[in-house]
Amino acid sequence: MSTFNTAMRIVWRHKSYLLIYLVGLSVMMVAMLLGTVGGGARTADGTPSYAPKRAQVAVVDRDGNRGGVAQGLREYLSASADLIDVDDTTQSLQDAVTTNRVDYVLIIPNGYVRNFADKAAQGEAIEPLDTVTSYTSAVGAMANMRVQGFFASLRTAYLAQIAGANGVVAGDIATANAPAAVTDMAKAVAQVVRTAKGPQARTQVKVVQAEGEASRYAKRVYASGLKFGGYPIVASMIMVISLVVGIFGLPETRRRASASPLKPLESSVSLLSACAVVGIGTALYYLALCLGPVGYLGGDLAAIGAGPVLMGAGTMLAYIVVAISIGFVLGQFGVSEGSANGFANIVGLIIVFTSGIWFDPSMMPATLIAVGKMLPGWWYADAIDRALGTGAYLGEAANVAGWASSTALMLLFAFALLCIGLAVGAVRRRRLGTTAAGVTVLSTVV
Repeated sequence: MSTFNTAMRIVWRHKSYLLIYLVGLSVMMVAMLLGTVGGGARTADGTPSYAPKRAQVAVVDRDGNRGGVAQGLREYLSASADLIDVDDTTQSLQDAVTTNRVDYVLIIPNGYVRNFADKAAQGEAIEPLDTVTSYTSAVGAMANMRVQGFFASLRTAYLAQIAGANGVVAGDIATANAPAAVTDMAKAVAQVVRTAKGPQARTQVKVVQAEGEASRYAKRVYASGLKFGGYPIVASMIMVISLVVGIFGLPETRRRASASPLKPLESSVSLLSACAVVGIGTALYYLALCLGPVGYLGGDLAAIGAGPVLMGAGTMLAYIVVAISIGFVLGQFGVSEGSANGFANIVGLIIVFTSGIWFDPSMMPATLIAVGKMLPGWWYADAIDRALGTGAYLGEAANVAGWASSTALMLLFAFALLCIGLAVGAVRRRRLGTTAAGVTVLSTVV
C-alpha cells in the first residue's frame, strides 16, 4: 500500500502533464470532432433540417442604378445572400476580399446597362461583369451562378418588353439612354425580381431520415470520438506512467526499496495497480467526452445500443493498457523527463499517423499500411469500426468476433511490452544488488 500511495502522490505532483496531455489535447479532440461530424442543422425537436450557407456579397454600382438594375440585383440576391456595403475604392475592395469580409464582389461599370440593352437588342453576347470570388468556400461561386441567372432572366424579360410591351421595335432603340429603353429595362428588372420572389421559385427542401439513420449517425459520432482520442491517450499515458515508473527506478529509490520488507513482486504489483487506477480514470474521462458530443450533436445514445457502447469502451481500455505498457517499459529503462516527453509525442504521432484514423486507409500507400498493422493503433481503429459498423465496415452490424480479435491483438502488444519492462526491471535490480554488495564488502575491509 505504501508503494501505491507513493505512486499516486507522484502522479499528483506531476499533474501539469495530465492537464496538458489529458485535458488540453482532449479539448482539441472535441473541437475536431465537432468540426468533422457536426452534422447539418436541426430543428428544435432534434430532426434534421437543411439550411444553405448564405454568401456575403457586395454589389458595387458605378452606373448610377440605371434602369434599376443594381437595386433589382440586390433584391434578387437578398433571398440567398447577405449584402455587404463596401466603399468603391481600391483599398476598401482589396481589404474586403483579403479579410474574407465578403465572399463575392460584383462591379457594375459605368455604361454597362446601356451596353447590355444594345447587345440584347442586337442579339449579341453580353460582356461579362468584373467579379472577385473568394477561394475559401464555394458560396462565392454559388453567388456568381445566381448573378448569371439574374442577367440571363433580365435579358429575356427585356427582349419581351421591347418586342411587344409598347410596340417598339428592337432595332429602333439605339441606346439604353432613351427614355423608352430605360422604362423597359426597369419593367424587366421588376418582372425578374417579382418572379424570383414568387412561390413558384421557392424550392422546398425536406430532409428525410432513412430508417436506421439515427443509429448510424450516433455510432459515427461515438466512433469518431474514440478515434480522435488515440493520440491524447497514448501521449498522456506514456508521459505520466514513464515518470512514475522512472522515479521508482532511480538508484536511491531502489536502495530504499531493497531495504524494506516488501518483496519485489509485491512492489511491482502495487506500482502496476497505481498505473491501472490512472488508466481507469483516463478511460472514464474519455468515455464521457465521447458520449457527450453524441447527445450534443443531436444523436440518440439509446440508438447505439449497450453492446456497441461497451465494446467501444473495452477497446479504449485495451488501448490505454497498451499505452501504459509503453510508458512502463520507458520508465524501466530510466529515461529522463525530457526524453520521455519527446518520446511520448513522437511515438503517439507515429501510432496514430499509421492507424488510418487521420487518413482514410484507401489514401495510404501499401508500405504505410504494412507499418500500421505492426502497431497497435491500426487494430484500435479496426476494433472500433467492427464494433460500431463504421469506417471500412460502414452499415454492417457489430462484428463481435472481429472486434474481439482486434482487441485481443492489442492486449498481446501490451503483454509483450509488460514482459519486456519486467525483464528490464529485473536486470537493473540485479545490477544494483551486485553494486550494493561490493560497496558493503569494501567498507567492511577498510
